[in-house]
Amino acid sequence: SDGDTHSIWLARGGNLLLTADEDSDPASGGTWGFLRLWNVRNPAAPIEIGQFGTANALTPKFECCFSIHNPFVRGSTAYLSWYGDGIRVVDISQPSAPREIASFIPAQSPFVWGVYVDRDLIFASDMSTGLYILKHSP
Repeated sequence: SDGDTHSIWLARGGNLLLTADEDSDPASGGTWGFLRLWNVRNPAAPIEIGQFGTANALTPKFECCFSIHNPFVRGSTAYLSWYGDGIRVVDISQPSAPREIASFIPAQSPFVWGVYVDRDLIFASDMSTGLYILKHSP
């Protein structure tokens, strides 16, 4: 509501929109940014149908930045870069009830900026510690 959408991803043939609402000041809204899922079958009238946030993102903790940054979707799985909460892997097969199925948080000062998936490899850029290459094993 206060204009925090940072990045988006269209999924399901353009009918599902994921918005990464990045917030760097949880004091203003009480939470860090998180993921919203929208039915956009009618682009003139989008309907919010789901949300996903980490436990840290949904609180106004100030010891780190716990906001979402960028989504990347492959099939019914969303790979989310989440600054201090690392990478979150979320099943969006039921967009009204997204659920986390995996995560990775770098051990030292995590600040995950981006995520990209190629076949079964997940590439994550961390502004504090560099590049991570992970293997996705469903």
